[in-house]
Amino acid sequence: MAGCTAEGEVRIELRCRFRVRVGDRAVAPDQWPGRRSAELVQLLALQPGRQLLRDLVIEALWPHLNGAAGAANLRKAAHHARRALGDGDAVVLRGGRPR
Repeated sequence: MAGCTAEGEVRIELRCRFRVRVGDRAVAPDQWPGRRSAELVQLLALQPGRQLLRDLVIEALWPHLNGAAGAANLRKAAHHARRALGDGDAVVLRGGRPR
């Protein structure tokens, strides 16, 4: 999957193992502050250009949490994903929906 950010083209590989490149920069595994931020990017990569329902993402990533705790974790994972990708608009939450 490929997309663009202010930092350049984003390429995401989901086969075999998860890899991300932003422009010429590879996002190293240690740049993902938490496993869930990487998993959020993987979920979004499976549905390029589409919004995902917040509750479905929370259920996929944090099935044991209630709505409020899951929503807080989603905001944190989105923040960490944006930092790893180097772009504040790489993962957007609109009306509680990640895209």
